[in-house]
This record gives sequence, structure tokens and C-alpha cells, in this order.
Amino acid sequence: MRLSVRLLAFAIAMLLAALPATAVQPKGSAAWTTDGWASYDGILYSGPGTNYRVTGKVVAGVRIRVDRCSGLWCEIRAGRAHGWFPLYDISFGQHPGGWFMSPRVPG
Repeated sequence: MRLSVRLLAFAIAMLLAALPATAVQPKGSAAWTTDGWASYDGILYSGPGTNYRVTGKVVAGVRIRVDRCSGLWCEIRAGRAHGWFPLYDISFGQHPGGWFMSPRVPG
């Protein structure tokens, strides 16, 4: 009897864990965006890497809008500036230098 109750509880837990994955996601440019902070001064590029042309600069402490990420790069907007910025230079915490700030990685 106890085993069947545990199995039922496990099945319900797995079903509840899978529900968010089945939710309908919005389409278009607003499908995935989040706010963050530029943890360090940096350069924006037209693509995900330093081999793309420079499109602007971001200063540390500026609030940014993250549109999407690819590998170790994220496409961001900071005021009028738009481009790709290193993921490890972005803080997704409450403020710049917050709990979720990654350490500076030489790259």
C-alpha cells in the first residue's frame, strides 16, 4: 500500500513538473526577453563573437534588455545601443554586482 501511494505521488509530481514545458509560448521579438545589468564596461558586436563589427559600447551598471542568447553571447539593448554582449559580463541579479554576477573571465 505504501509503495502505491509513493508511486502515485511521484507520478503527480512529474506531471506538475512537466506542465510549464507544455505552456504556449508567445511568438515574435517579445517571445523571450529579460532585464539585466551590464556588470562590466564592454563593446557591442553585430554578431555573437569578437570577429563581428563593433556596433557600440556599454558601461558598467547600465540596465539592459536581453533579447536572446547563443552560446556565451547575448543580444542586448541598452538605451539606443543594440548588439551582442558577452554572457559572462551580464548580471541577472537585482542590481549590478548582485548574487548572480559571474566572475570576470578573460576572453
